[in-house]
Amino acid sequence: MSTSASMGPVVSPSQGNNFGILAMEIYFPSLYVSQSELGIGFCALCLECHDNVSQGKYTKGLGQTNMAVCAPCEDICSISLNAVSQLMSKYKISYQSIGRLEVGTETLIDKSKSIKSVIMDLFNGNGCYDVEGVDVKNACYGGVAAFFNTIAWMESSCWDGRLGLVVAGDIAVYERGPARPTGGAGVVAILVGPNAPIVCNGVRASHMKHAYDFFKPNLSTDFPIVDGPLSLKSYFEALSSCYRLFRTKRNITSKSPLDAYDFYLFHSPFGKLVQKALSKLVIEDRLNNSSIMKTLTVSMIRRMYEALNFDDKTLENEMLAASQELFLQKTQPTLACSRELGNIYCGALFSGLISLICSQAGDSLIGKKCLLFAYGSGYCSSMFELRITSSVEYISKTIALSERLSERTKISPIQFSLLLDDKGHAENAKFNSLVPNRTIVLSEIDAKCRRIYQAKSEK
Repeated sequence: MSTSASMGPVVSPSQGNNFGILAMEIYFPSLYVSQSELGIGFCALCLECHDNVSQGKYTKGLGQTNMAVCAPCEDICSISLNAVSQLMSKYKISYQSIGRLEVGTETLIDKSKSIKSVIMDLFNGNGCYDVEGVDVKNACYGGVAAFFNTIAWMESSCWDGRLGLVVAGDIAVYERGPARPTGGAGVVAILVGPNAPIVCNGVRASHMKHAYDFFKPNLSTDFPIVDGPLSLKSYFEALSSCYRLFRTKRNITSKSPLDAYDFYLFHSPFGKLVQKALSKLVIEDRLNNSSIMKTLTVSMIRRMYEALNFDDKTLENEMLAASQELFLQKTQPTLACSRELGNIYCGALFSGLISLICSQAGDSLIGKKCLLFAYGSGYCSSMFELRITSSVEYISKTIALSERLSERTKISPIQFSLLLDDKGHAENAKFNSLVPNRTIVLSEIDAKCRRIYQAKSEK
């Protein structure tokens, strides 16, 4: 598919099949902070030194390199507006061709008004008002829920042949402490339609449970309350449950179901967690393989179950080492955005797909199958499959991920802390000047708390 061709024809609903992803775009702030400056020793340029932790704690320990940071003139609406505007213009999509717009985010700036309603300003400016969909909220799961809803809309009798647009992303910030390096910012915009090069398979497995692993009851602050141990336990509990159920629903009977897929994508709060997630699936496969189980002692089988529950760190490390080659081949190519942007919550899983697409040369992804695991605290989780049936090189060229990441401006950890902890500080205003011209920004909050957005001028 050429990026110069219009992508907005309305089709007859009777012609619709193979629903999935037609195009993708990601917007991330132009500012970032470095997690570590390897080889320099102690410095004032990275979070590891600023936080006085051992070198490699955030890079090797968390698997992170840099973290995206919003300027004062950016909020969840502005970065969502940019993601949609850039998707529409880069792929030459007609606003009239969109029949559904749904937003997945947990970043709230208003307890009533949706972010979707703000994005509608782009559509209204093009004479479009008949667009279904609203916001979906459940921690990091909302983006996937919006994607599922959009696919379901196209498969329903209500579909009128127009395309769907999913917007997924967040601004993740934490109070001072060990969780702060796991923040991030970014929004992914996804064009959904029929006859797609990335097809969504109908088989899904979900695991939903009530838990207080991560929540935001205090509406006066952006910072969440996090139960770290419970958060990790819930993530891996959900992963195991979804994997077992998906394996059954998909009727995967091979001795190593992991061989059934070319790539594995996981919700990525930080890279090291994803590596552990893959190792957990390796343990699941071994426990499900009768040939292997016959060779193990009762003690060894007990240790494997304990590793699934974080009760045997030695075996967990052994499984990380044993699954390293599999990780490098099937999962590491999905982590570029996570390493560079940090956790973008609702957009994290889809940014993994962008990372994969942008990491592969030419048409090498044609015919590949991906297994994806979505997770949102509280908690909601699902596992599903995507098949790449034709070339997605045009998506890679349009996004130009590596080039855009290299154009960002680095700020110091002290400046980063000011932006999060002292938003009214006089120094913060200068960061607005670093936002590129023509970027949509928050230009004003009036006396009635109404937010005004406009493209940054060149003045």
